Amino acid sequence: MNRRSRAFEPKILALSLAFLMLCALSVVVPGRSSASPKAVGNPQPKTNPGSPADSLKQVEGPKIVDAAVCRRVEERKPIESGDRFPSDVGSLSCFCRVVHGKGTKIVHAWIQDGQTRARVELEVGSNSWRTWSTKRILPSWTGSWEVKIMTPDGVVLDSVAFTIY
Repeated sequence: MNRRSRAFEPKILALSLAFLMLCALSVVVPGRSSASPKAVGNPQPKTNPGSPADSLKQVEGPKIVDAAVCRRVEERKPIESGDRFPSDVGSLSCFCRVVHGKGTKIVHAWIQDGQTRARVELEVGSNSWRTWSTKRILPSWTGSWEVKIMTPDGVVLDSVAFTIY
């Protein structure tokens, strides 16, 4: 080993140690429970905005970044979305874009006036995934509707309300 290589050894050692410490800090967050803070009965932990625990919550689990009820989906895009549809619409689709959910599942619960008409489980195939479910709508099913987008265990991620008239 020449003299020049030995001069870099302390710097490499210091950088390696700093990197390992940074990795350890990003994994161990004091006061963080293993249960999801959104689960029923578990209050959200108090954190300071910008703290490491706060930044972890932003990427933990699937998030819905776009959701719409529409007449159809073409080329993975919602077509004729809205919040009011005539009773002779025939069928509607609920489109959503999910981030940070690769390998998980989401559920679309189609609810009319408090009664669940359909529950559709959808797999999330990547960390930016567009998916949708389609529901046949009978002409007699007028009233207030909602599609709740949730995890399989019932945590609501988003919802889209609409009316059939």
